Amino acid sequence: MKHIVFILLIVVMGAFTSCDQAEGPGGQSFLVGRVKVIDYNQELTNYLGTYYAYDEDVYLIYGTDSIPSDDVNTSYDGYFRFEYLQAGHYTVYVMSEDTTGESASGYYAVMKDVLIPENGDEVEVEEIVIVK
Repeated sequence: MKHIVFILLIVVMGAFTSCDQAEGPGGQSFLVGRVKVIDYNQELTNYLGTYYAYDEDVYLIYGTDSIPSDDVNTSYDGYFRFEYLQAGHYTVYVMSEDTTGESASGYYAVMKDVLIPENGDEVEVEEIVIVK
């Protein structure tokens, strides 16, 4: 009898813990933000202007993953939106040209860490500024 009670207790505990959702899709939360571009000539010597990025790739990393799990493009006015997310920690990033010459690829990621406290929240990501 003790074994049956113990097994039932484990099954019930497992059911409650398996309901916890990790970061990622399937929720009712949204991340929104905007990407701004500081534009220079090809040699990065002359400032050409500042504007909001059109059709720029924005990447989303779920939790502690090391690779992006989702991506969207900015609209005509630089806005982006990731929809239907669970509460949790996320990293949003956009690739920028490296003006320091330290990156072998010539690019680096401008990253913003974001927390969605509760399912159903809409969280605004701090403006992301990149160089082109």
